[in-house]
Amino acid sequence: MVVGALGAAFGLAGSLINRGVSYFEKKQEMTVEEKRREHELAIANITAQKDISVASIKSAADSLAASYVHDASMGKPSQWVINIKQLMRPGITFYALLLVTIFWFTLPDNFFAARNLIITTALETLTATVFWWFADRGRSKKDNL
Repeated sequence: MVVGALGAAFGLAGSLINRGVSYFEKKQEMTVEEKRREHELAIANITAQKDISVASIKSAADSLAASYVHDASMGKPSQWVINIKQLMRPGITFYALLLVTIFWFTLPDNFFAARNLIITTALETLTATVFWWFADRGRSKKDNL
């Protein structure tokens, strides 16, 4: 009788230990599966962002190419249009210089905060204009000789 009770107790203890180990194994498997799914979701998000970026760049490139094709199909513009187009940058640069000069010498000193803001904005515009004017000008073929 004691042997039977001892066997039953060991059997019950073995079964409980087996259940406990199975529980922790399942819990660990679920944690690993959850981490794997989070990782897959992060990869899917990165892939989607990459696809969106690629599509955006491709769309911009296609639009630019279509614009070039359209401009080429228009033929040669009149000399008047060419002259106006070539005067835009110098005109904008001169206008920005004139604007900064007028603001610098005509704004009264009692508008100190507004004067500084206006002059700072005008100087930023002038800087952008001048850098656009000189940085975008390519070297001519004569300079490469």
